[in-house]
Amino acid sequence: MAAPRDTKREILDAAESMLQERGFNGFSYHHIAERLGVKNAAVHYHFRSKNDLGVAVIERYRRRFQRWAEKLEADGADSWAKLEAFFGIYLDLLRNGNRICPSGTLQAEFHTIPETLQESVRALVVDMQAWLTRLLADGRERGVFGFPGEPEDQALVLIATLQGALQIARAAGPGRFEAALEQVRRQLRS
Repeated sequence: MAAPRDTKREILDAAESMLQERGFNGFSYHHIAERLGVKNAAVHYHFRSKNDLGVAVIERYRRRFQRWAEKLEADGADSWAKLEAFFGIYLDLLRNGNRICPSGTLQAEFHTIPETLQESVRALVVDMQAWLTRLLADGRERGVFGFPGEPEDQALVLIATLQGALQIARAAGPGRFEAALEQVRRQLRS
């Protein structure tokens, strides 16, 4: 006997995928229903509004990021390994359909999305930047990374570079992202 269908999870997966492919304003409940082979009412049953769905996607992404960061800590990864794992998040997006990270696409659409979704996006950005700031500060203190300025500012530059390079890669090809990433690595070496 087949396992029962988890329609809510499938809706979240489809919405996340479409968000990364098209942006928040580039898909509707109809697109999700069509992709999943369900009626629009099934999507509305689980998420009353598209804003509710967007918030659920971002909150799930935040939880995933926190579990990912906790696992890196538990595994005892060194500073470079953690940084390479962070780069891996973006490389996976590049290699799996040349997608944009959820925070990057929503930041591009920030003034056109509902306020509660804006709040979730802000929280995700804060989480990612805080984690990266701690990593950079610790790595510089240990002599692993070398960079001028404050770790918080370097984290911002690094995230902006990775998100921007993903967008550039859509038009200019994946080699442009990889070139930007290699430049980031060179700049951080002490």
